[in-house]
Amino acid sequence: MKFKVGLLSLLFLIITISAFAGIPAEIKLQSWIKTKKPVVYSREKLTDHINGAAEIYYTYAVKDVTVYEFEQNKRETISVDIYDMSTPDDAFGIYSFNRFGSNEFVDVGNEGIIAPGLLDFWVAQYYVRISAGLDSKISTTDLIRVGKQIAKFLTSSTSSEPRLVKILPKQGLIPSSIVYFHEKLILNNVCPEVNKYIDLKLTEKTNAVYAEYEFNKIIGKVIIVEYQNQDEVRQAFLTQKETDPIRFGLFDNYIILFLNFQKDNEVKLADEIYKRVKSGEEDKSNRNEKS
Repeated sequence: MKFKVGLLSLLFLIITISAFAGIPAEIKLQSWIKTKKPVVYSREKLTDHINGAAEIYYTYAVKDVTVYEFEQNKRETISVDIYDMSTPDDAFGIYSFNRFGSNEFVDVGNEGIIAPGLLDFWVAQYYVRISAGLDSKISTTDLIRVGKQIAKFLTSSTSSEPRLVKILPKQGLIPSSIVYFHEKLILNNVCPEVNKYIDLKLTEKTNAVYAEYEFNKIIGKVIIVEYQNQDEVRQAFLTQKETDPIRFGLFDNYIILFLNFQKDNEVKLADEIYKRVKSGEEDKSNRNEKS
């Protein structure tokens, strides 16, 4: 009898875990009908859905992806992929990496970007991709309407961008260039030339941001890396080569890299970043004292 109770308890646990896998609520869209039951791919099974791209997602804290298919009037179809990235920071991270060339930002979730037949956005801990295909007749207005409905199902609030992103000075910044990341694989994609001159010793525990600035029609590149301690900063800096054309700034737990900047713009940018980092740390310490 005890064995049967234990078996029933285990069965209940399995059913409970399955019921709460994927996104927190069933997605329903006005004027759209689901064509099949949603499919949830766990982190371990992500390659079954996006084989060849899963490694990028693994550098972030992806938990799973829930995939929906909808149909409207038996003519138009859309696919909706909802990635649970564990944290808002990593939701923004994968969104920022996947931003595509149109650079047309839209007000969906925290932020979205749209192109013909495709809408990406992030909200809370979720990264969402809505695909209609290049040959689809679905308007961008309809895609945005669908995106806003999905965002409301996922959360009733918005989230802030990662702290390192908010540290970036706004003057001269090219917003669509920003990529928040942790590991070397992403750096290899957004700024591979850095790896020729320094091993930044990036891991899943380091936080980093890449951004481009334009001053006097010259595009410069900035990378800010936040380490867990100063010893990690020293270990990374020791790998710098003497022929390095990249300029460095080091302070506390941070390394800042500057590529292709005129000296005066680089100095101004470095000073502003330093002030923003220190101000943020002071604000944090003050909050801790009050609590």
